[in-house]
Formats: sequence, structure tokens, C-alpha cells
Amino acid sequence: MDLNINSPSYYTQEYGVDDDIYWMCRELSNFVKEKKYSDVINIIGIVPIIAPASVIEKGLCKAHKRCEPKSGFASVSLQIDYEEYVNADTANKKRLIIDNILSSVKAVSQKGKIDYCLFAEDVRTFCENNGVMNKTMIRLKDIKQLGLFITWRLLYLGVQSGHIETEEVIEYAIEKLEEGSEREEIRELAGAYAEEHEEICNVLWKLTEQEDTQNDIENRKIRAVIVSRVLKTKNKNCINGLMDITDLWIELGYPDDSPHIIQGKGNCVSPSEYYTMDNYNFLYEKNVEWLKMELEDLRKNNKNNYSF
Repeated sequence: MDLNINSPSYYTQEYGVDDDIYWMCRELSNFVKEKKYSDVINIIGIVPIIAPASVIEKGLCKAHKRCEPKSGFASVSLQIDYEEYVNADTANKKRLIIDNILSSVKAVSQKGKIDYCLFAEDVRTFCENNGVMNKTMIRLKDIKQLGLFITWRLLYLGVQSGHIETEEVIEYAIEKLEEGSEREEIRELAGAYAEEHEEICNVLWKLTEQEDTQNDIENRKIRAVIVSRVLKTKNKNCINGLMDITDLWIELGYPDDSPHIIQGKGNCVSPSEYYTMDNYNFLYEKNVEWLKMELEDLRKNNKNNYSF
């Protein structure tokens, strides 16, 4: 498939072309060029919209999605939060662009009869192979709200996997100091800079070694938070809802204990059978029940002395 990813016009006029983003998009286009995701769509043009609200309100940058199966072409422009993008570092800019690309292809996948699941899997593979962060970010407050303990191992694994920002770790360390902790390692974290990724991970590992914790449990906590975020609001559109849940489990590697069923993956369910409100309701509730049981099991493993 020809994936033509163009520069956002307003942002480019204001800030110029970002070489790192340009080359990532070009390499992704080359990565999927020889792959086939649809029998009717051969070319998808994507133009991200990165502009302030004042510009968008004037109608200068309009979101659109157009799919023309007869001509084998689709065109999509979807918005990226302007302030978030402008203030993001290169790694997070890449993540936002990748998210926009996935959302754009998803937007025309039904009409264009595009195998979105296969496309999303290939994009995830590209990101992994090229060190591009494409992970759902979680907040420590989300972990607490689910009744799960925060451990140093959880923070270490979260930062290493790209699910937890280093800023969160620094804030947590400051919180621990305010609670009376006098540990030197925690002082180091509280005084660190967010961009000192390696140094922060090294200190977290020292703290992790002094805990009675296991990778499996802490990774499951991270996974549970990610699942809860996706299931928090039920989509009114069954197609988008099913795609969102499918995206979730593709990102999580579709583990053996996943409750979800992906259309065409290990089954012969047709799109017309799969993308229905009845099936969405069934799979949504199945995922909700899985999350409920998973949280109950994880809470049993909570230990008050995990973090210090």
C-alpha cells in the first residue's frame, strides 16, 4: 500500500520541517509499501492537522476523511492536540504522529475494506524495530484509583516500557520525601531531571532490588490500568468501539489470557458478522468482566511494604 504522509501545513509554516518526523514517516511508508491491506484501496494520503484552536475555528484547517474505492484512493486529515505536540519532545512527537496515522487509517477502514488489524500490527512492529515509542501512557493516580499499590518495580518496568513518564517518577519521589522518607535513592529521584532517563532507571533498579516484588505481577498492574482506560467509556459506535478494543490488545501483544476476539485472527468470522452492536456489547462486557476478575486477583497480591 502507498501510504503518503504529508507535513501538517500550519505547523510546518510556523516551525519548519522536523527531520526526525520526516524520516520516520518516510521509513514507515517504505515499510508498508509492499504490503496489501485492501483489495480496493491502494493509496492513502494522510495530512495531520497541528494548529491552535483559533486557527481551526476560522476554518483554515479542516478535518476530513474521504474514501473512494472506485479510484483506489483515500484521504484523511485528523487533528493532533496543538499544545501537546508543540511542548512534546521528539519521542513523544513521534508517538503522536503514529497515533494520528493509526486513527486516520482506522477512519476509512470500513468503507475501504482495509484490514486495519493487520495494518496496526505492522505499525507496532515498525515502532518496535525503530525504537519509536507507541505506548499508552498511564498516570500513577490511575493506578491508585484502581486500588493497586505502586512499587518501585512497577515504576521501573513502566518507564522502561514507555508507559510511565519520568516526570511521574520524580513527582512520586518528592511525595515520598514529604511523607518522611530519608532514603538516598529517593532523594536522587526527587532531584533528577525528566530527561535523565538512564540515571532514573538505574536508581529505580536499586530500589527494585530491595523489594519483594515480581515482574509478572507489576506488568499485569500496568496492563490492567491500560485496559481500564480503554473500557472506561463505552463507544456509541460499535465499529469504532470494536476497533478500539482490538487496538488495545494488539498493543498488549494479544496475550493468551486476553478475553478479546479479533476478527479473522484464529477464526472465520466475517466483517459483517463481527462489526455489529450485539457483538460489540458481548465483547465489551467480556472485557469488563475480565478486568474485574484481574483487578480482584491483583489486589490480593498487594502488600503494604511494597514501596518505601
